[in-house]
This record gives sequence, C-alpha cells and structure tokens, in this order.
Amino acid sequence: MPTTDTLRRYKIFSEEDWKEIVFDEHALIEVYAKNMTFHCTEIEGSLLLRGEGCHFPELKHINGNLSIDASNCEIPLLETVEGHFKMHCYTQLDQLKKVSGHFKCIINCTFKNLEIIGGYVSVKNTTVYNKYGQLLKTRVVIPVQYQFQADALLKDGIFDINILGSNIVIPHREIRGKINVIGGNISFPNLEFVHGLLRIRSEYHSGHKFTHHFPELKKVIGNLKLENAGVLFPALQETSGSIHMENGCDVTFSALEKSGYITLTVEAKLLFRF
Repeated sequence: MPTTDTLRRYKIFSEEDWKEIVFDEHALIEVYAKNMTFHCTEIEGSLLLRGEGCHFPELKHINGNLSIDASNCEIPLLETVEGHFKMHCYTQLDQLKKVSGHFKCIINCTFKNLEIIGGYVSVKNTTVYNKYGQLLKTRVVIPVQYQFQADALLKDGIFDINILGSNIVIPHREIRGKINVIGGNISFPNLEFVHGLLRIRSEYHSGHKFTHHFPELKKVIGNLKLENAGVLFPALQETSGSIHMENGCDVTFSALEKSGYITLTVEAKLLFRF
C-alpha cells in the first residue's frame, strides 16, 4: 500500500538514548526505561510508553500520537495530543483537554478537563468520563467545507469525511474510512487507495456540473456509489465491493480489471476503455 514519509524509531532505555532523539513529526519514541523522569514541555513526534513509572512533569503538548502501555506513569500537565490517543494502563492526565485524533481507552477512567475529541471514540467494556459526562463509542464524520479543514485532516488518513464545499484539494495518498463527496471541483491528486465507501453525488437537479478526477486511484476496498456525477478513473484497477451508478452519471474507467456487481439506473453512462 502507499506510504508517507518514513518514521524514525527511537527506543529509549536510558537518559543517553533520550539525548539522541531528533524531534520532528517523523519521530516515533518508544520508552522502555523504567522509573525515569524526562524533562520537556513539548514532544514533536509520537510517544509510546512501554516502561513502568515514567514521569514527564513538564510535558504539555504532543504533536503526534500518545500510546500508554505501562503502569504508574505520570504526565500531570499534558493538555493536547494532536494525533491519536490510546491508554491501556492508568496514567495521571489531570489537565488533558484535547485529542485531535482517535481516542481509545480500555480501563475505567475520568478525564475531568477533556473537552475535544476529533476522531472516533473506542471505550469497549469500560466506563470513561470526560468534562461533559460519559463517553460512548462513536465514529465521528468530519465535515469539510473549506480548504483549511482539509489541510487539518489527520495525515494517516483514518477518518470519515463529508466534503461539502467546492474547489477543495484532499492531499492524502491513502484514506481508510468513508468518503462522501457533495461539493464541486473536488480534487484527489495523490489518492491511490481507499478502504471504505466512496460516494460521490451532485445536488444539481438536472445533470452534473462538475467532473471529479482521481488520476492516481488504483484500488477501493469497499463500495463505489455515484449519483448524478461525472467522474474519471484513469488508473482504478480494482474495487472489492459493488459499483452503483444512478441519475445521469457519466463515468469513465480506463483500467478497471476487477469489481463486484455493477448497477446502472436512470440514464447512467458508463465507459470502459481497454
């Protein structure tokens, strides 16, 4: 599958290992040291805690993901996690206010200051509270009306989106979630792989007004549903699910080799080129 920039993995067993880290968005820091204290206010990268009793007394911000798999850790001042959050062991997180990505917790816990969760919530067989009450399992659909909202989408491509605005560029090479395109002139110049439903529809009553172009899309693991839309798929080779087209669609598949069943309704136009 397509990949983004390569992560640099750092395994931390001592203070000397910590000093060797080059902090940036590609740093993946795995802490195996036990009962150590690390002094920093911000981590540019992702933090995985594997060693018991680790303390980060000044840490307030993590630019990437936070995963906690060790007991008796403390991050008492942490306020924001810009990536995904996973907690498998209790950790002191009294000031946590925001998780921009997905939130997963498998132990009973209360986050008394947590206000914002940008992705879905997974709290299977646990009771978890935030500032506003009990958290329940959710899959948040992210609305995209403007370009700045597209630019803020998680880089790993794990999200469900409704693209409502027009003239928006989605830069991802891989998306693992549902994509619902309603706006016009939506561009996916780099997208190669979709794992989920891809739905494109126009709200104009008489014929589509825009042609959406997916120049690099090669594979869809899921269904493809098109309604009153013009779409070009010059590189799409495979869809694992069905292709459903209705209400005046005009769609070109130049490279399609494999798909589930294909349904055409109400003057849908389909062109295969071999």
